[in-house]
Amino acid sequence: MDLRQLRYLVAVADEGGIRRASRQLHLKQPSLSQALRQLEAELGVELIRRSARGAELSEAGAEFVEHAREILERASAARIAMRRHAEQRSCTLRVGLLAGIIAAGELTAPILERFHAVRPDVEVQLSDIGFFDQSAPLLSGEVDVALVRAPLIDRQIQLTPLATDPRLLLVGATHELAGVSRVNVEDILEERMVRVVAPDHFSAFWHADDYRGGPNTDSTIAPARTVADLQFAVATGRTIMIAASVTARVLPNDLLRPVQVSGLSPSLIAAARLGTDHRQMVRDFINAAADTAASQIHLLPGGELPA
Repeated sequence: MDLRQLRYLVAVADEGGIRRASRQLHLKQPSLSQALRQLEAELGVELIRRSARGAELSEAGAEFVEHAREILERASAARIAMRRHAEQRSCTLRVGLLAGIIAAGELTAPILERFHAVRPDVEVQLSDIGFFDQSAPLLSGEVDVALVRAPLIDRQIQLTPLATDPRLLLVGATHELAGVSRVNVEDILEERMVRVVAPDHFSAFWHADDYRGGPNTDSTIAPARTVADLQFAVATGRTIMIAASVTARVLPNDLLRPVQVSGLSPSLIAAARLGTDHRQMVRDFINAAADTAASQIHLLPGGELPA
């Protein structure tokens, strides 16, 4: 029995089935099923009942998954405790940035500068993290804190809201909306979106699924894992994408055109950490990020402080 198998079982419980869990974990379904069967064989009990209708936890599985959650949380706490010992030798904070500067847009550099002013004794190591799984680098200990974009749903991760950033539409230069400056959200719901490799709740938000009641993606185009993938797909003129407004400013592309969208809710920029990580330098970074957003929100065009 290993932590990987426990995380898989928890994902099945949280996502309500093996198929949805495999998407959330970015695993092929047969690989996930095999790992779970190995766990069942080792424990000698059936954890998951499988039928033509799908899969659900057995009575033993429902009991065991609570133990699995506790073990994963204890393992996370143990990693953090060992980091504290490591800090005595090397004071380094590893900061994850979602898609680089897109994470907090024009606030990113000021946040880092403010933290350096507060904690000049701490060396900051930056790491780019993908939207296909913002939580993984935190859960694995690859980064200590991250600037992310909501929604990020994981009971082990605590978010501190920093600012909201308008969402806009990006279309190809040859698309019929390329010459339009603004549209209503209702006007784009029939347009095909680029599929995003990300947890369902994240991709649903960026596909505007809640406005149309479900997805409307182009299955003929390969799913995108990076911003560059998204831009390339949209440049063909066959699909569109919803993006943070900062994308058009910091990653301009001559083959794309930005279109403002009325009635579309903004994106939330947040600082993320493990809920069990109470180290001072982590708290100092999050405080520096919040203070920077509060005092320099004007640097983010259209940005507002969260209510």
